[in-house]
Amino acid sequence: VFLVWGFFIFMIFSPVFFTFLEEVENPFDYARITDVEYKAVLVDEFGSEGKVVITERLTFDIHAFSKDNLFWELWRELPVDYVDGLENSYKVNSVKQIFEDGSYDIYEESDKLYWDDYDYVSSYYGPGKWYYDEYDECVLFYIDGVYREEMVFEIEYEMTNTVFRYNDASELYLTMYSGNTIKHLNSYKGEILIPNKDMPSSGNYEVYTYGTSNDSFTYSESKTRNPGYHTFYFELDENELKFDTFNNFLEFTLISFGNDRHIFSEYANRNYYSNDDCLWELRAEYTDYIDDCNSY
Repeated sequence: VFLVWGFFIFMIFSPVFFTFLEEVENPFDYARITDVEYKAVLVDEFGSEGKVVITERLTFDIHAFSKDNLFWELWRELPVDYVDGLENSYKVNSVKQIFEDGSYDIYEESDKLYWDDYDYVSSYYGPGKWYYDEYDECVLFYIDGVYREEMVFEIEYEMTNTVFRYNDASELYLTMYSGNTIKHLNSYKGEILIPNKDMPSSGNYEVYTYGTSNDSFTYSESKTRNPGYHTFYFELDENELKFDTFNNFLEFTLISFGNDRHIFSEYANRNYYSNDDCLWELRAEYTDYIDDCNSY
């Protein structure tokens, strides 16, 4: 007998398991991310390739129907995008389980994806491990047989090809959360940190947000919230986290131009349009997006 009902589906329907589990809306067995604290730090240095370092604190609501049919794994799908010939790539740095008193356990990386029942309970593999599945772009956390519980995890990962350099502009483009699981969010708090040396001057940048049934979401800026960084931040509650089928995602875009057109893209990878003027098109993308949303 498989340890989790969801794992049986994984064996049959991989690689679409993670989406399928939410699609069926099973009222008896689920493990849902309900709250997210997101922080992305831009890194523009030699060899960085348009990198951001992301830290996410994720709250899971775990509900197993039977104490004889526990949950042994959780997961976080990482958003993947392909823009102008560049695809996001990931490196997972750490996974921690966070407890109510602030203490934490550091999970160790496993060298394989678990398929057999024995893997989940063995002394060598078993709980307290994590694995990054490159094929499905997913981080899995192996836990110690949970019935009904809330668990909090913190993951840190690097994401490359988030910065795009053009002749007359640069763009930081972040897909922060997307997919069917987004409809279970109760809160989403986000920070995007730009080092002061890489931050465009006032008048030389524009910011656009995408997603939610309001088509976009509000944000604030601070020069002092995180010393050494210019910070964009937002806090979305359950009422603001409403989504339609055509915009069930949260995205953030920072565009620089003028004298600061390449201030944070010095070491970004070249793409199909690196030598072209694209500022007008970057601006038009938001207008087109709003028009499309209004057409539904």
